[in-house]
Amino acid sequence: MLFRSKAVFDGSYAQCFAHKTARERVEAIALLVGHMALTGLVFAQNGLPVLFLPISSLLLMSFRLGRPGTMAGVIVIALIGAAAAYQGTGPTAVVQSGTLFGPIFFQLYLAVLLATALPVAATVSSRAEALTRIAEREEALHLILSHSPDGILSFDNEGICRWADGRLEDYLGLRPETLRGWSLGDIALRTSPAMLKIHDAVFPDDGPSQTVEFVPLLRPRKTLEASIGNLNREGHHIGTIITLRDVTERKAKEVSISRLAETDDLTGALNRRGFRAEIRAALEDASRPLSLALVDIDHFKAINDSYGHMIGDDVIQAIAARLKAGVRDMDA
Repeated sequence: MLFRSKAVFDGSYAQCFAHKTARERVEAIALLVGHMALTGLVFAQNGLPVLFLPISSLLLMSFRLGRPGTMAGVIVIALIGAAAAYQGTGPTAVVQSGTLFGPIFFQLYLAVLLATALPVAATVSSRAEALTRIAEREEALHLILSHSPDGILSFDNEGICRWADGRLEDYLGLRPETLRGWSLGDIALRTSPAMLKIHDAVFPDDGPSQTVEFVPLLRPRKTLEASIGNLNREGHHIGTIITLRDVTERKAKEVSISRLAETDDLTGALNRRGFRAEIRAALEDASRPLSLALVDIDHFKAINDSYGHMIGDDVIQAIAARLKAGVRDMDA
């Protein structure tokens, strides 16, 4: 009883009670009062051997209040049981085996209570601490993702989104909390048809991480890169993580660099490399007709010789501009 009563005087119960919310305090008081009432009724009579009833309320307190509730419940039983034994009432008075048997039996009863309720209280406390740590980590992760350039989607083995966070609203036009519970196919249909490629790519047994670029339907001015990775445990696929990142600026630079590499810097028309790429693509597309025009500038050498190469460049630019004005946007 010493270590249990010590918690009363050192403020442990007061601190535990102070850290609870108003609702939790009401619940704790109600459980304690109910336990006291049930224990008082059991030990107020000596006609029925119902010592098992306080165990039920004690286990309930252990589940709901943890170790402090267990200790408080045992203290209540010990005090009420001791008072009843002193007055010669209670279920222990039914046993008529000498004056020493009653106190010994009551001590064994308390020992059984502790042996029954303390493991439950320890399990409940461990679970509560684990849930608290998980909540703290989720809060920290949410804070990190809210200031990071990424959006993250987590899917289970059946392709259902169980967790979403980060800049998903900026990237997809959909709030993270609305995506939870959606299948990967549903998200793909609401973001981009290109995301459907992810639906077929994220479930290989041991495939490497993959990357897909797409333009979201609700954010057409953005280009996103989706990095896809599988979660495996002991060789079994248990889920998928998709990380989204805005690569709009990088993609624009790549397009600009590619355009410069395939474009003549004087006229803006295709150079040899650009022409070869364009003609190769046109020859591979059998669904459309193909025309090729060969244009030559008459007496161009005379222009350069008479007026200089700067004027010659102006002539080339003017001719290229007139050719561009006479063709369609789809033409080169």
